[in-house]
Order: sequence, then structure tokens, then C-alpha cells
Amino acid sequence: MISHVLLQPKGKPLERWIHILVVDDEEDVRGVLRSFLEASGYYVLVAENGPSGLKLPKGFPGSIDLLITDIRMAHMDGIAFARQMRAVRPEMKILYMSASGGELSPAELEPNTNFIAKPFSQESLAKRLLHILGRPQSESNHTR
Repeated sequence: MISHVLLQPKGKPLERWIHILVVDDEEDVRGVLRSFLEASGYYVLVAENGPSGLKLPKGFPGSIDLLITDIRMAHMDGIAFARQMRAVRPEMKILYMSASGGELSPAELEPNTNFIAKPFSQESLAKRLLHILGRPQSESNHTR
């Protein structure tokens, strides 16, 4: 199931809305990320797994600026999913996340990708987004 969340973000509008695709097989993780990202002024698209996420390029005409995906998922792991998405959206940046980051070698990850270990704080995610996207977040972002 894919959820397109295209609500008017709180805070100051960005020069161009940044679209972030979140893919994680854990509903709670998707929900928390969606809430935080929306409150930070991003448009958020959500998919529960790789196969669902692969349907997005056909159904979403806008750009997808950033993919945030769990690495270890059922049906298709995040690395395979990101490679297939990059074939369709080569400009898309990638942020991998995993609770088992110690198991990864840099050779497993695509070039020019980023990684954040679960669990992470809103503050550490906000800093990572700023680093990856190169843009400040909206003023509505407050870490908790």
C-alpha cells in the first residue's frame, strides 16, 4: 500500500517542495518518520515495502528528492530497492537506515548514499537531512 501525503506543510514554504519517499516494513517507523518530516515542511510519500515503492514512479509525476529506506525488509531489501529506484530516478538521493548497521560494509551501499543507525533521534535525522539535501528545514522543526 502506498500513501501519498501532500498536505500544506507548517512553517515557511521552501523554495520548491522537497519530496521524500519513506520505505519501511514497520508501520510504527513509517508513521513516526512521516509525522516528523511533514512537521519539518517536506512532502512525504510512504510505501510499506520495496515492491509497493516501485509503483511510485508511475503514479507520482513529481521529483523524488530523497529516499529513506530500511535496509532489512521482507519481500525486497532496501539496497535492491534503491538500485531499482535509481534506475528510474537517477537524481534521487538515498538515506539507508538499519538497526543492524554493524553488519554492513561500505561495498554493499550505492555510491553517494548515506546511512543512519536505528534508533535515531529527531535531531540527528534533522542534521542528516540538512547535510544530504543541502537546505535548511522549515522553522517549524523542533526536536523533542
